[in-house]
Amino acid sequence: MSNNTRGYKLIITFCIAIVFFCFILNFVKISSFRDISWLFLAILLFILAIYVKQVSMVAIIFSALFLCFWRYSSVNYDKTVLSQLFGSSVNIQGVVMDDPEEDENGIKIKISTEDVASSKIKTIALVRITDKNKNIKRSDKIELKGKIVKSNFSSYDGIVKKAKIINIIPSVDIARDFRDWASKNIQNYIHGEEGSLGLGYLLGEKKKISADLQENLRKTSLSHIVVASGYNLTILVLFVRRIFENKNRRMALLISLASTTFFMLMIGLSASMLRAGLVSTLGLFLWYYGRLSRPYSLLLFVASLTLIINPNNMLDLSWQLSFAAFFGVLILSPLIHDFLTPQKYKTNIFFQLFIETLSAQIMTVPIIALYFGTFSFISIITNMVILPLLPITMFFIFMVGLLFFIPTLATIFAVISNAILKLQIAIINLFASFPIAQSKFKINLQFLLCYYVIIVLLIIFLEYKNKRNYFG
Repeated sequence: MSNNTRGYKLIITFCIAIVFFCFILNFVKISSFRDISWLFLAILLFILAIYVKQVSMVAIIFSALFLCFWRYSSVNYDKTVLSQLFGSSVNIQGVVMDDPEEDENGIKIKISTEDVASSKIKTIALVRITDKNKNIKRSDKIELKGKIVKSNFSSYDGIVKKAKIINIIPSVDIARDFRDWASKNIQNYIHGEEGSLGLGYLLGEKKKISADLQENLRKTSLSHIVVASGYNLTILVLFVRRIFENKNRRMALLISLASTTFFMLMIGLSASMLRAGLVSTLGLFLWYYGRLSRPYSLLLFVASLTLIINPNNMLDLSWQLSFAAFFGVLILSPLIHDFLTPQKYKTNIFFQLFIETLSAQIMTVPIIALYFGTFSFISIITNMVILPLLPITMFFIFMVGLLFFIPTLATIFAVISNAILKLQIAIINLFASFPIAQSKFKINLQFLLCYYVIIVLLIIFLEYKNKRNYFG
């Protein structure tokens, strides 16, 4: 066995072990492995696995085990301490993680806590305030007081309702300020609902979209297009790469990486954006070095890395939906495409888009049904209609922002953008008005497990028929 093959198998084994142990640890609560020595032990075992062939597999598995123990204990210790304060009115200091969202009850703020009740506790909390006049931005440091209670959402460790803001310390966030400046320039040319939707596409600013349109986006399974995550970032990366790749391959890589980084900082380092950034970055390096992407390996690597960052991600709905969609597009879609598509349609972009959309829906539908008890019968159609329009729409909106200082040119691009956005809003509202746009479809965990067992059997069958090898 060559060193490259052996190293590849060790990495795959390590990633599989990380995913498996993180899954088990969500049912077996531990908090006694916080000491940094467990991390050093995991690193030593990893090095041992590389250099000592005789014990490499055992060492790599125990390396993953101790790393998971250490991260899980570190992450959940503060959650355990925070839980002891539930029901109490406490002072909290923290940093605003995302753009505050306004609704009829006030403002919702996601914060990373730094100090809770005079204790250094690092957790994620959802804060609700009723005063809509508070000027709070992402990255600001805030001090507040309120009653903290248990959260029923896996994304938050606690919720503070009707919080009183004591102090706001504005922060310097160049990417955020640039985004807000660009947003203002674009809205000078594209107004109303069209401008709000356009900013959602380009900059992920869904807070300006009306409640009615947001509800219609949800009904038609199109909410993902206004959160500036994977699909939007993919469009950006492909656009930048294709501009420069014929001139200088290294320049194309560096500018694409820089664009990815700045886009992530501008939108905010949410969990979904980090996942999209990881996939895009790995894809860029594979392209640069001329390596074919191995979908299973790529997904395993990204999944294990995000779980090392936070082992609780596995219980997070957005994490589950992201990887289910990734799995559908990267693995299931090519298999179905090769098996069903006639030879003359192999390169047809609309057939490919249809199968990718169908595959993503196949993988995500049971998760949505489990959590929300709903299913959209028209989601495939709406995604097929709207997604092809997204790159050209983003391009014209981008040109409006780029040429804002030349009113004549900016107005021309704005008129085109406005027409395309009007058409999309009309399509979204039309499909959302259909009685079958969203129907009740509740399933239990047993049904979900059986469903995915069938999917696994389908993949094995398709791989056999197509003679594919997704691991290498």
